[in-house]
Amino acid sequence: MPSEVRRLHPLTPFFDLLSTVRQFALPLVLALFANRDRGQLALLAPTLLFTLGGAAKWWRFTYTFDGARLVIDEGVLTRKQRIVPVDRIQQVDMATTLRHRLLGVTVLKLETAGGTGAAEVSLSVVSTAEAARLRSVLLPAGPRAAASDPAATDPEAPAPVPRATTLLQLGPGRLALAGVTGSELAVMFTILLSVGQLVDDLPESLLLDRVEDLTTPSDVAGFTLAGIVAVALWFALAASASVLKDGRYRLVRRGDQLAVSRGLLDQREASIPLHRVQVVRIQQAFVRKLLGRSSLRIRSSAGAIEVPLVTAAETTELLRVVLPRTELSDLIPAPSAARRRAILRRVIPALLVLFGSALWLERAVPFAAIVVALSVLLGELAYRGLAHGWNGGVAVARSGGLRREITVVPGAKAQSTRLRTSPLQRRAGLATLYVDVATSGTSPAIRDGDLHRLADLQAAISSTPAARTDEIDVRRRSPLVLGGSTRAEHG
Repeated sequence: MPSEVRRLHPLTPFFDLLSTVRQFALPLVLALFANRDRGQLALLAPTLLFTLGGAAKWWRFTYTFDGARLVIDEGVLTRKQRIVPVDRIQQVDMATTLRHRLLGVTVLKLETAGGTGAAEVSLSVVSTAEAARLRSVLLPAGPRAAASDPAATDPEAPAPVPRATTLLQLGPGRLALAGVTGSELAVMFTILLSVGQLVDDLPESLLLDRVEDLTTPSDVAGFTLAGIVAVALWFALAASASVLKDGRYRLVRRGDQLAVSRGLLDQREASIPLHRVQVVRIQQAFVRKLLGRSSLRIRSSAGAIEVPLVTAAETTELLRVVLPRTELSDLIPAPSAARRRAILRRVIPALLVLFGSALWLERAVPFAAIVVALSVLLGELAYRGLAHGWNGGVAVARSGGLRREITVVPGAKAQSTRLRTSPLQRRAGLATLYVDVATSGTSPAIRDGDLHRLADLQAAISSTPAARTDEIDVRRRSPLVLGGSTRAEHG
């Protein structure tokens, strides 16, 4: 039956106008003060022009869905039609800022395997109910469910809503801990460095006068207290930033979909099919490793779902849902030859730096001994972090010393594998195995493993049964990056 032609929400021109005004606010204000007599006209004319242009753009933007394809027609003077087959859609996200929530609308973003970073399709803005309806029909419960889904043959039929199973909820305390042990703390440190740069630009005499005034114990105590307050504020800001970004965090499973919702002021929702998961990265910063905590990043070929902070038990439970055959407790450690390589890779650069600085360093020998000892310690920690595993078609790679990372890759999702051996690795019987998957970023790698063992693993991954039919078709049609070049370049 014919599909109904739909438009974006009538408030779309209003949001477009807000975005435009924000971009040109400074020039408009300067024009107002530069010519007070015609200042109102300087503001009124562009505002009217932008409003009419936004209304025309909204009226000419339509979309239809016939059960198999999302068809988008847009353009005021130059018309453009875009067709997105539903089986190419990898991820559906909803982004809702505070002003969106007040007006009952949201932004719906669709990602496909051929995405280049920005959203492939962005419907800005639609009502919250329409966004939920589109997400349910554009990202069904899975390929097998599509055949029995009435919406697959009748786009106007109500799509069944799978029952949601909550996998993880994070409260403010957990999110605050994530903030003070994660990247938010580094952001605050960058801000403090900027403040320190401003202080460094002050006149030296002014700074010396302030330091010389610290003569009494009360002055020193006050200065120390100010430093403690500054550090406490640093941690408080990092914790607050994490709570605002990921507040009300909830990870759920609906049928074959993994969905996450998060954010206090700006709410974001994302969902990906479980059968399209390409790689899972488990990251442990040094402090988080001491606390037995880690963060997860679950990636499809088009996007990712992030889990800010989980325990080891929660990590195991989530992996049972995402990649059921994953085994983290029975990994094969790197051979002993990798220890010497890990230590030398840290000691040699340290010695080169010390040799270059020995001309101006006094007592360079004791300092060099300390640096070498620390380098040996870091190398030993890095060696102990090296391990890999292969169980039931799932490859696991572990690496890192102070900061540890575990990468889990289904063999069926591997686009290609590369076994690399440098001259020094060959002498030690070592190799590095890269597993290329259909995601952005660096390829998962098993570093400094036994050469013959990794060769067998490469053969096992290559002989893994192929991924689902729809996934193979997506890969065939998408220019995926394999080892620095595109699939087309590989022929």
